[in-house]
Amino acid sequence: MVRAALVLALSAAAPLAAAQSIQIPPLPFNLTFKPDLNKVPSDKRSDWCNGERGVCDTLCGVPNTKNDCDPATLQFACTCQNGSAPGLQYYQNSLPTFICEEAFTQCIAASVGDRTGQDKCTKDVRSLCGTQAAKAGSGGATTTSSTSAPPTQQTGSPNTPSTTPRPNNAAVVNQLSTFASVAVAAAAFMGVYAL
Repeated sequence: MVRAALVLALSAAAPLAAAQSIQIPPLPFNLTFKPDLNKVPSDKRSDWCNGERGVCDTLCGVPNTKNDCDPATLQFACTCQNGSAPGLQYYQNSLPTFICEEAFTQCIAASVGDRTGQDKCTKDVRSLCGTQAAKAGSGGATTTSSTSAPPTQQTGSPNTPSTTPRPNNAAVVNQLSTFASVAVAAAAFMGVYAL
């Protein structure tokens, strides 16, 4: 009898252990809309962490003191050699920006059909998301980095050469991903009410 009760108790606890909740890590800004990070697929969280580590390397240079990101929990740390922590929230492809963009996506999905709610999402959430491209050494690095400048394209006439940077493909992909997430969420939301 005791053995059966123990088996029953353990089997009831197993789903609770498997359903670990991902908490929003400490961010340098206050999100008025709290996203449910459990809705973010694990492969997307892994991509976020890869982006985070890349931004940290770019801003701090390599080697840096600390550059960690755990896709399972979304806990992260970035510390440059001089002990400073760059303002990651200002940069595209950083974890604070990915979380901010996810909050915006979920906020918009929660406000389908509510123009005022969507405007509030844009004003209160999207405006906090980082938009700057990370540049080597701008985050507090104390050593020089051997990273190269982004590829350039020639513009102008042959007599007056000039160069312009190519667009940041990662940023374009990220924006398209955000748009696709909003579209899927809106379609799912509308599908629920169509039944």
